Amino acid sequence: MSQHSVSEEHVEKPDISQPVQPCVRQLIQQIKQLHSGLRDCDPVQYSSTLSQALKSVPMSHSRTLRGHCAAVYACAWSSDSQRLASVGMDNNLIVWNPLKNSKLQVLPIQQPYTMSVRFAPDSSILAYGGLDCSVYLSNSTTPLYSHQGYVSCVNFLSSNKLVSTSADKTALVFDTQKNVLEPVFAKHFKDVMNVDVLNVNEFATASCDGFVRIFDLRSQQQVQIFSTLHADANCVKFHPNKQQVGVCTSANKALLFDRRTEHLLVQYQPEVQKSYLKQLQELKSLAFSKSGRIMFACGEANVYAFDVLFGTFLGAVGEHETQVTCVEVSPDGNALASASWDTLVKIWA
Repeated sequence: MSQHSVSEEHVEKPDISQPVQPCVRQLIQQIKQLHSGLRDCDPVQYSSTLSQALKSVPMSHSRTLRGHCAAVYACAWSSDSQRLASVGMDNNLIVWNPLKNSKLQVLPIQQPYTMSVRFAPDSSILAYGGLDCSVYLSNSTTPLYSHQGYVSCVNFLSSNKLVSTSADKTALVFDTQKNVLEPVFAKHFKDVMNVDVLNVNEFATASCDGFVRIFDLRSQQQVQIFSTLHADANCVKFHPNKQQVGVCTSANKALLFDRRTEHLLVQYQPEVQKSYLKQLQELKSLAFSKSGRIMFACGEANVYAFDVLFGTFLGAVGEHETQVTCVEVSPDGNALASASWDTLVKIWA
């Protein structure tokens, strides 16, 4: 694609004697037209000159982790890919050795419905949160801090900074070393469902308001925004190359945005045999392979795979008995974990 910028000389200067709002709309429309004119190549067409499309994903069911007695809502890998944590509706946080299919630790927790869990960067501790609106660390039963709505997702920016999203329409950043909330309140118009971390300063949030927003702690404000085309944004993940952002939506689609051009590059949609699923199915969670070539997403009871470059559907990796809530690729790229309401965590490799 051409690398151009929109210069001032290409934008017609509005008449300042006119009302402000029509002038703003006119400028926005001109900028959109200029951006569209710079898109001189389709990403999929360009990809065909670099590589061949994938035909399938050589993955199969490897292990089933049994231990929860109610729906499992989230799972997370340790940084060394040797451990996997899972939480759900049974008041237990379980740490597994997925290679040996065994439990390493069962941590009873007080809240009845835990929606998210994450290892710290050094894997020494876990953070989790859920319907009681609070964020906890695994070494304490006392809440670290609280939201005004349920906690939908937690993640670590660094070993001493946490970011969490909530139904209170915000994302909060907490410094565990100073024991204070950072002066950053990432706001949406509806429930914020997910957060992904790019580095120690930048994170992205996905919300039911249909927007993905990227925030920077250094400027303490939003630096980018992407629209999910009139659908809820259920999950957001940075691509391994750090230049694209993947989003799965309530419209049974996954989207890939480019951060440099701020354009939608590719849309992905699973091919389902049951026609009603095309309209009713939501994609709940997504993850990229370590190389970034494959995107995994879950909808209803299935785990799907897509060719990121060509936008093609590669098929279902596998399935659970009921709703799959979370998919996570191990940091070493050798395995995929899926959590489900059927009380199971499955490993695919």
